[in-house]
Amino acid sequence: MTTTETLTLDQIDAFIPRVIAAMQVPGLTVSVHRDGKPLLHKAYGVRTLGLPLDDPANTLKTSTMFDLCSVTKHFTAAAIGVLVHQGKAKWTDKVTQHLPEFALPDELATRECTIIDILSHRSGIEGGDLLWFGSTRNANAAYRMFDAFPHMKMASGFRDGFNYSNNMFAVATVLVERVSGVAFPDFVTEHLLDPLGIKAIWCSDEARAHPEVAQPHDVDVGTPLPTFLEKFVWNKEIDFEGVMAKDHPATVDEALERAAAIHRDVKNIRSFTEDNRDSAGTGFLFTSTDDMVKWTACLLSGGKSPSGQQVIYDLDVMSKVHNPANYANAAAPGSTLRSLGYGLGLMLFQHGEYEVLSHAGGMPGYLAYMFVIPGANLSIYLAEHQAYCSVTRGLVALILEALLPLHRPDAAHPTLMSYAKNLAASKVRSLANMVPELTSFFGTEAPAATVTPLVPKGVALEDLAGLYKHPAFGYVTVVLDDLATGPLAPRLRFVSAPGTLQNLYLPLAEQKEEDDDEESKPLAEGEVKFVLWPDTTVLFRPSAQPQEETSKAPAAKRVTGRAWTTRVRYELVMGADEGEGTAYVRAD
Repeated sequence: MTTTETLTLDQIDAFIPRVIAAMQVPGLTVSVHRDGKPLLHKAYGVRTLGLPLDDPANTLKTSTMFDLCSVTKHFTAAAIGVLVHQGKAKWTDKVTQHLPEFALPDELATRECTIIDILSHRSGIEGGDLLWFGSTRNANAAYRMFDAFPHMKMASGFRDGFNYSNNMFAVATVLVERVSGVAFPDFVTEHLLDPLGIKAIWCSDEARAHPEVAQPHDVDVGTPLPTFLEKFVWNKEIDFEGVMAKDHPATVDEALERAAAIHRDVKNIRSFTEDNRDSAGTGFLFTSTDDMVKWTACLLSGGKSPSGQQVIYDLDVMSKVHNPANYANAAAPGSTLRSLGYGLGLMLFQHGEYEVLSHAGGMPGYLAYMFVIPGANLSIYLAEHQAYCSVTRGLVALILEALLPLHRPDAAHPTLMSYAKNLAASKVRSLANMVPELTSFFGTEAPAATVTPLVPKGVALEDLAGLYKHPAFGYVTVVLDDLATGPLAPRLRFVSAPGTLQNLYLPLAEQKEEDDDEESKPLAEGEVKFVLWPDTTVLFRPSAQPQEETSKAPAAKRVTGRAWTTRVRYELVMGADEGEGTAYVRAD
């Protein structure tokens, strides 16, 4: 198909099963509605790889629930909109008016930070996802994070940039509970979900056993690397990007075949170690595509339900640009979308003459994308349950091309071929991000094998495995990866979530000598400095075992009739059986 041919939704419908098969996505749901009518509303694939694929109960449906991930943030902003309507809060209220214990690393930011600031990612504080993702603080993240924030860093000045922060939406979760006096899930259910007839559950632990939930999947790190990647592991002289740039499949079929040939097993995983109940407003709302149609229809109706009841208040405030740091003068190359900035729980774009309200989200094993265009009375929603190599963003671009093609001479025109020919390279990059030996090919600087890590004198690398503590992030577990191969083995790994292990490096001696910031001070006895991500250094101090704490959060009545699961702590331990790899066990 050339750029002069018209792309149709029927073609996209037929294309999706082939794409998810090539990219090893167990299942995907898509909904496209215009003027209140479904143009494409369908589910593809299966609910989980853990059941027989031909089991009718395993067939994915549009009624199957997915984690909305960060699309949940829009519901959190809407919940505060209800409080504003009730006269219990103002958008411009200082956070400390409602949460006196709130404190950021910067005194000015602490004093002046408003509700709008925390909902538009302009507080200036670093992301700090370890507060709820991989450390023991996630056992009661929202009600312990106030002790942690002062020990974190400001990534930019206050109101001086876009610093995406799940933790600020956890603050918003607590604020809703503090002001309303009821549990966040109950408040959202009563005021936002029930009026629209939306069914939802709120925690990943409950979702894991729920028969109507699509289960999360990820790459099985215990399976061999694809042969295609092996040569890049052992021969660093190969120009990977140059090789991929010369790869020109002649047809869509050939492009899909090449992507499918790059294979590493995918398995069902446990998305999180517990229910993350205190951070519910950051990204833990599970609902179906059928019910997301009700939500997007409400957005397109000015926040009103089909009966005319006002459900979403101050939509004009939420859809206004409050953080223009991502503003772009033009669409990115190959895209039709120009970024306008961030609203309140909404990413704002321009597509031709149309303003776009959207949000994407990803969690271990899930990815969701909401896309609403009021001027065209159009909504698009996609959800998948294998997020290491997502297909949704490209499909949104194809859907827009089919329904709202741009007619400017310089406009991008996505086609099935332009999308398919990049799948192989996209899959390789996603797989390579899991292999430290390959990260240098993708703009991520990994320690060279010839450089000696900065190991404390007299300490072997394997002796550094164990339990550590950070004043902000709490306790974390570091393990020696017995599956590591290649010049960087043995390698330390950081436990970041069930089924996944983050690469963890000791800082290089050269980096320490060149680094003059505060974190380069001589380490005290018993301290070890690790590099978790290329742009983040974290100082951990070995400490005693963590103690269980009682949640201060209000008890949720749970409209669904299910109680929150008992909060437990998990640690990663090496499997006892040969070939078992790693396993999570509950700590006594």
